[in-house]
Amino acid sequence: MIQAAVGEQPIMNSHLEKKSRLLCFYLDGVAVVNMPKLQNPDVIILREAKPGWSLISCSKEVSIWIRNNYEETEQWEAYLDQEWRIYYNKLVVHNNLITILQIKYNDVIDRRDS
Repeated sequence: MIQAAVGEQPIMNSHLEKKSRLLCFYLDGVAVVNMPKLQNPDVIILREAKPGWSLISCSKEVSIWIRNNYEETEQWEAYLDQEWRIYYNKLVVHNNLITILQIKYNDVIDRRDS
C-alpha cells in the first residue's frame, strides 16, 4: 500500500499491480488501467483512404476485436491491394471507429500527416 501525505493527513491510498503489459493502478479503491507504450504499437493510422475513412495497420488482437464487434461495410472494410490480396492486419475503418480505438488502446500512432 502506497500513501502520499501532506502533513499528517493521507491524501491518497494507492496500490500498484503489474501483470504482463497491463498496468493497473488502484486509486481509493477505483481501478485505473493504463496500457504502456510498446515497441510494436496496437494501431498505426497510415493514411486517409477516402473522405471520413482511414487505412490502419493493427495487431492481431485489435483486428479480431474490430471484426467481432462491428459490422463490415458500416464501420470497417477489408483492405485489398492492387493485386486483390487481402491483409488481415490492415483495415479501412471509419473515423468514428478510430476514436474508439484511441480510447480503448493507449498505443495508437497517427502517421497521416507524416
